[in-house]
Amino acid sequence: MKKTGFYKNLTKYCVSVGIIVWTIASCAPTGTDETAEYQTIDADTPVTFDILHDTVLKPLCVRCHDWANTETETRNYIYPGVADYSELYKVVTVGEPIMPPGGPELTVAQKELVSRYIEETAVK
Repeated sequence: MKKTGFYKNLTKYCVSVGIIVWTIASCAPTGTDETAEYQTIDADTPVTFDILHDTVLKPLCVRCHDWANTETETRNYIYPGVADYSELYKVVTVGEPIMPPGGPELTVAQKELVSRYIEETAVK
């Protein structure tokens, strides 16, 4: 059976949509096994940059924001001691669009780690 113009266009459309969906899905950030270890860090343990980086920044931010690889550069996006004034905290909690775009929103535990890093560790 010979394909008519309608079926040729439909096939091209379906292939195009499939490619777009695959591209978006493959770019969406995913967590790593490393993140689970820090998700429930106790209140007495300070949130170091390494913990923040391995749990939040590396799996969710570095893909688009290479500045998130270094503590020095990351500090440009925080207001030490006050999470609510910090650009980093705002974009993961109330930003438009909320970061990361196209991916899952940060978990409550990840947002808490960002807040704790800014309010406790980044002050030093």
